[in-house]
Amino acid sequence: MLSFKNCMSKYLKLNQFLLAIAVLLIVGCSDSNTQEKPASKTPLIKKKASKLIAPGINQQYQLGESINFEVALKDENQLIDSVTLEVQQRKVAYTNSTFTWSPEQPRVGKPRIKLTVYFDGKKETHYPKVLILPEASPAQYTYRVINTFPHDPSAYTQGLFWHEGLLWESTGKEGASTMRKVDLKSGQPTKKIDLDPALFGEGAAILQDKIYQLTWTSQKGFVYDQNLNQTGEFRYPTEGWGITTLEENLIMSDGTHNLYIMEPNGFTEIDRLQVYDHEGEVSDLNELENVNGKIYANVYGKEYIAVIDPATGAVEATIDFEGIWTRDNTNNSLDYVLNGIAYDAEGDRLFVTGKYWSNLFEVELLLRGNQP
Repeated sequence: MLSFKNCMSKYLKLNQFLLAIAVLLIVGCSDSNTQEKPASKTPLIKKKASKLIAPGINQQYQLGESINFEVALKDENQLIDSVTLEVQQRKVAYTNSTFTWSPEQPRVGKPRIKLTVYFDGKKETHYPKVLILPEASPAQYTYRVINTFPHDPSAYTQGLFWHEGLLWESTGKEGASTMRKVDLKSGQPTKKIDLDPALFGEGAAILQDKIYQLTWTSQKGFVYDQNLNQTGEFRYPTEGWGITTLEENLIMSDGTHNLYIMEPNGFTEIDRLQVYDHEGEVSDLNELENVNGKIYANVYGKEYIAVIDPATGAVEATIDFEGIWTRDNTNNSLDYVLNGIAYDAEGDRLFVTGKYWSNLFEVELLLRGNQP
């Protein structure tokens, strides 16, 4: 049996051991709380030694107007060696820090401008932001109906063009998309093919005896011969809305204010237009038609057509078609909007229709104020 003394001795040693553990725990916790946290990895923003004085941010200019540029170094004791300006894939070098740029091929919109300043063996880049608008507001036209023809009311018209005495029409909606030849007088297809039910047909155009048809969100298009036999496919990185010809190329819309100029063989983008009127960008560009070198564009959900200069992107005129199609509670949705432009160059005839419309109209354009 242990003596009272031995018991007390073991009790004291146990308390000392427990006390030592407690002290270690307290110190450890204290050290962990006071330990320095790693510095945050905030990126350092290097201040530029040069500054862009002109043009101002989002400064507006008229089409064809020269733009004045001015750059300077913040250290007045340093000198600028040279400046390069890159706009629309053209690069020009200047020896002065103040200069004027006059575009050889003026376009509306927001040009991509890259300005590089060279000094003391270094270079810095600025990206001036300007807005170029047309000089004048668009001319305003209205219409007179010359002839009325039947149109298939089950056709969700997405693309329309005239070729060799026939209308050629692309229709949309999943499970109902087609490419068809249409007889003008009856409004009925003389031949049609159905697209895969998963695809949503969009615009169509003919170039060099090849028919090109877009689809909406599949980023896939089809090439046909004039018997509507599919002879190829092509891809594009945007949505597909409208398409027409532009000289030896094709020009395509994607529902924005951009028009994409595409070469026909590989369907690759070779240029791009921004479409603006005197107030700003014109978006929702849809079905397209080349009429005597001008691009006619339906504006989705609107009862007018924009007439676009393909050299500049400026909207030169608008054609108001309000009232051409009788609307009521059954056909007053976006499923029934104006969409479909075809031009018979040989007969100088312009046709318009819309989605699910039961009529197609041959129209004469009238400058507003000059109606009979």
